[in-house]
Amino acid sequence: MDDILNAQARDEDDFYKLLGCDELSTTEQINTEFKLKALIAHPDKNPDDPNAAKRFAELQRARDILTDDKRRQEYDFWRRSGIAVPYSSWISMKDAMHTSMHWAVKKKKDLMLEEDPDNLTESPGDSDMNASSCTHTAIPSSCGQSRRFIPASWTREPANDILQKFRNYNL
Repeated sequence: MDDILNAQARDEDDFYKLLGCDELSTTEQINTEFKLKALIAHPDKNPDDPNAAKRFAELQRARDILTDDKRRQEYDFWRRSGIAVPYSSWISMKDAMHTSMHWAVKKKKDLMLEEDPDNLTESPGDSDMNASSCTHTAIPSSCGQSRRFIPASWTREPANDILQKFRNYNL
């Protein structure tokens, strides 16, 4: 019990960092990162390094967990919870801890682009809304509920005489 209470977060428990990928990486990306790391860390490539087999086993374990959907979901739940219990200890008692951790889990990282702006359509209620009223706002909800992407636009001020001469190498 003291091991759990005094536990510190360890780098070897961060499988994404170990493989060099991200929480949003696909299975294909994870396998590619594993292959690149495995070529370098394989024990046959490092016969003089006594820790090479251990590092390679950690890479395999990370890849195995992150490429299995159910195990990856459990790992992500543990990782986002922020508790300092090592993953191996947590997984052995996850059923008992799951009910008491419902409040602790952070939301999964958001995607940068949520929708394809080319596929957006306006609802019939938005057709009477003036498009120019939405061009200067950063809040999509003020331009109608279906409008989630507002392209930014800017206009160039006319160049003054000195700037025009500078651009044309006349100064």
